[in-house]
Amino acid sequence: MTNSLSQSIDLTCPKCRQKFKAEIWLIIDAAEQTNLMEKIIQEKTHELPCPGCGNNGNVDAPLLLYRPSETPILIFSPASQTTQEQDREQADAEMERLRREGQKAYQELEEESRCRAENAPLLQMLQDFIQSETWSESQRIVQQHPSCCQTK
Repeated sequence: MTNSLSQSIDLTCPKCRQKFKAEIWLIIDAAEQTNLMEKIIQEKTHELPCPGCGNNGNVDAPLLLYRPSETPILIFSPASQTTQEQDREQADAEMERLRREGQKAYQELEEESRCRAENAPLLQMLQDFIQSETWSESQRIVQQHPSCCQTK
């Protein structure tokens, strides 16, 4: 089962007024759709040429990029003409779609989230340790968090 999701939409070219159907991507799994990565990097994912006159137009649509071997694992690019509330709703909808249709991807996200939660105390201790101004303050931080300094 694929994690990527595209949708067919009806468009009208603003230059020649020809009506045509085009495919836009809403969710892209970078591992599945390697051919689209260059378009993503160039910010041309939603740039679509008119089949009649060749005019390139941009479709204002959101994109959820799933990168299973990267950090961050997800990048959400909202549509341009939306409010923050609409962006949140769209991100939630795409995440729900990924949960329903891309079980493996969603399981990886849950695992990453679980690991971050488990490591939060250690990360906070390390941040406090790095920001400490004296050796005695550093030592106090380590002593206050003995479980973070144990090896398994």
